[in-house]
Amino acid sequence: MEALQGAVNTIAKYKPKLAICIYHSDEDMIRIAEWIHDNFPEYKLFVRQHFKYSISETVLYGFM
Repeated sequence: MEALQGAVNTIAKYKPKLAICIYHSDEDMIRIAEWIHDNFPEYKLFVRQHFKYSISETVLYGFM
């Protein structure tokens, strides 16, 4: 979260494609997606779990 908050101006200016690991805590799964949606509602978000049998490597993607 701290990295995203620190990058808020860069994200607003350049509107990069996002790939954010969200498996570090249960709270991250929701909190990060909500923060992006609240600050950048134009982003389309989706989640992909890259390893079928574990929540590790769960990534939130965002793009315009």
